[in-house]
Amino acid sequence: MDLSFLYVKDDYILHGSQHYINECYSSAIVCFTQAVKENKKKVNAAALLYRGFSYAAMGDHKNAIKDYDEVEKTGEKLFEVFYKRGISYFFLQDYAAAHENFLKSIAISQSPEQRENIDRWMSKLKTELSKEIMNKLQNASSSSTSSNTTQSVMFKPTWDQDANFIYLNLEALSSFDTKATVVKIEKRQVSVEYKSTQVYTLALCNAILPDQSRKEFVGDTRLKLALKKEIDNFNWINVDKNKASESNSFQQSYPSSSKKKKDWDEVEKDIQKQLNAEPDEEGINTLFKQIYARGDEETRRAMIKSFQTSGGTVLSTNWGEVKEKDYEGKDRPEPPKGQEWKKPEY
Repeated sequence: MDLSFLYVKDDYILHGSQHYINECYSSAIVCFTQAVKENKKKVNAAALLYRGFSYAAMGDHKNAIKDYDEVEKTGEKLFEVFYKRGISYFFLQDYAAAHENFLKSIAISQSPEQRENIDRWMSKLKTELSKEIMNKLQNASSSSTSSNTTQSVMFKPTWDQDANFIYLNLEALSSFDTKATVVKIEKRQVSVEYKSTQVYTLALCNAILPDQSRKEFVGDTRLKLALKKEIDNFNWINVDKNKASESNSFQQSYPSSSKKKKDWDEVEKDIQKQLNAEPDEEGINTLFKQIYARGDEETRRAMIKSFQTSGGTVLSTNWGEVKEKDYEGKDRPEPPKGQEWKKPEY
């Protein structure tokens, strides 16, 4: 059985997907970027979309939106574009743009699951908009009651990471006096006081080492923090503890927004039915290629792991079964008679 399409060396989308699944987002971005370069004549919408997912998983929502914009120009995957772009705008606190994209995604949604996901984000959006409106009203009230009111500082946060550090960038919406600014870095929290008033607090998703962390003021409009991870080589899903569950749900939806659970018994019956209808080897290969191409993240993940780690002796579409298997160790199947184990060359 020729399933070499799982091993194609220049299938950068496949390799990028594997890196994404393993939470190696930087490597995934490199692969998806190469896929775009390899297909210069026609924009590769899938590569751009998945690269956008990878940027978003790293918290780089600005670059994610750039990729979603490019995908929209192709006219493909529009639901994913509007839905994911709305989420990125939400994290950038551009709630008007988020609302616009969620409305567009509702208009072309095709399943109850998609609409439920959008409704959940619209509820979050309404909550944040209410807070924003209240803050504006309170600020306006404060400034009108006293002309001598001390100017406050508002920060817009972005973040990135490498193996050892979380890099938190706080961009002020207006200039501020750095000498009147006190930064407190604790094991699970970062806070900023300005003129003895706390203006920013962030509950961290994971623990850091405060004594190995550092801060730096860039001019009078930016504060940069390098937060030393307590555990090196541990990939943070989000820097904000309060948004960790949202990022996780976003990540798990890649590359499909549907959360509908598959009936794997039915899938296997369908596969067997098609195998009986197309018993020749070419037909089997075509079938598995179609399953892989049309499958969701868990289907692809199961096929890749089972086939590659078992040396080509197991091919499963059931991630619930495959994820706990160690085909290279304790669950290793017996090789066909007359053959021996050999690691595949990529």
